[in-house]
Amino acid sequence: MRRLAVLLAAAALTISAATASAQTPLTLNFGPGRDANQGGTVTFTPMGQQTKVTINMPSGGAGVQQPAHIHAGTCPGVGAVEFPLANVVDGKSETTLIVPWELITATQHSVNVHRSAAEVAVYTACVNLPLATPAANSRTFVFKPGRDATQPGIVTLTDVGSQTKVSINMQAGGAGVQQPAHIHVGSCPGVGAIAFPLTNVVDGRSESTVNVSTAQLMASQHSINVHKSTAEAAVYTACVDLPLAAATSGPAAATAAAPVQVPTQLPRTGGAPLGLLVAFGVTFLGLGLGVRRR
Repeated sequence: MRRLAVLLAAAALTISAATASAQTPLTLNFGPGRDANQGGTVTFTPMGQQTKVTINMPSGGAGVQQPAHIHAGTCPGVGAVEFPLANVVDGKSETTLIVPWELITATQHSVNVHRSAAEVAVYTACVNLPLATPAANSRTFVFKPGRDATQPGIVTLTDVGSQTKVSINMQAGGAGVQQPAHIHVGSCPGVGAIAFPLTNVVDGRSESTVNVSTAQLMASQHSINVHKSTAEAAVYTACVDLPLAAATSGPAAATAAAPVQVPTQLPRTGGAPLGLLVAFGVTFLGLGLGVRRR
């Protein structure tokens, strides 16, 4: 019994250490904004299906409200606002986003701080966020809005030989809510028949293994669709089209595809025409025969 207790304690310690490692905060230094240089840092703390964002920087003025956002794209110009953050006031801001860190790093994002609500067009600090590096045998796709609602998230396909592991990580649809998810024939947003059922998404997560290779899955048009709940399965909250596999290309394919051209006449290469050579040949042949008869 004592040995079992020790083993259980060791296992709990291992799990705790792994969890702590997975939740390690990441601190980045702000670079200059497009129009000014305020400096400071931003810290991201992954918390399962949430991400805490903490900004510390020199004050932009006593009590001044400085808008801050996570934008699509890169510094200094940045793209559209994707995740609003709490305004920076006296150099401080803290926001808890209801989205997993994996979703933020699946595509290029940046954090941008503005001078004030009145001078929002003046960018004072900016930093690009790192992109996640998927495994060599994995591909990650970002969910787009579903036909009827929007539920941000990502789905990762991992090739495991003749099977494919499908991992969904998205904003939770409600504590304990069972959200059906499937691989469908056809494309978003309407999708077609169900090709492969997936494990229901619960608290934003789902993992399934389907009996088809990734190559086979992408050989024809498929999409992944998530539903609001088992009771509201007709409401589509997230969808993404899987890309079709690229057609075979390269020199070998080009050679195989090129028809063989059979010449109908010999090409001219700059010498005497073939007809003239034949005429000369016949003439000399006639002279030769004439000489022999004499």
